[in-house]
Amino acid sequence: MQFTTQASKDQSSRNWVHLLWQKICVVVLAMLLSFGFVCHTQQPAWASIHEYPEGAEQVMQRSLQTLRDSSDRAWQLVLFKRTKAGQTQMVHLRLIGFPGAVELTHPGSLHLGTLRGDKAWQAEEVLEGVPHAAHIGEYDVLEFMRQLDADLPLKLTLPLAEADQEIVLPPYVIKEWRQVVFR
Repeated sequence: MQFTTQASKDQSSRNWVHLLWQKICVVVLAMLLSFGFVCHTQQPAWASIHEYPEGAEQVMQRSLQTLRDSSDRAWQLVLFKRTKAGQTQMVHLRLIGFPGAVELTHPGSLHLGTLRGDKAWQAEEVLEGVPHAAHIGEYDVLEFMRQLDADLPLKLTLPLAEADQEIVLPPYVIKEWRQVVFR
């Protein structure tokens, strides 16, 4: 017959609780380390830079974003750079609105500026004289991109037939565009 005292029961209970807490702490620490590693090594989900070979020495890189104007209409913004033999040939921004819902002024200029209004740029349309749909515009933004030296939010003023509209370009869009142009 074995006798156990209250003290040995308490000691056994404390050991069991202590072991349980150790295991919980190890599991939580492992989860936190795994989560931190995964978050630190993954690329942002919003990046949409693609590269397309177009010939022996010609490559086109593009960034595709969908943003809304001040009237809550969706626009696709496609910034693309064409290089030949490692030299930048052009950097264009193509704007695509929903057919029938918007009509860009052709020919027209695209106005870009800081939200504070301390810097402003103008990009000329490059589709002038080329048949295209009224909801599509394409602008030469090479000089604008060369002068852009920070990932600041910008304002894009769309030259629409009914009234100009604005799109705010968040810093992540500017960062991605700069990656396309300067890599």
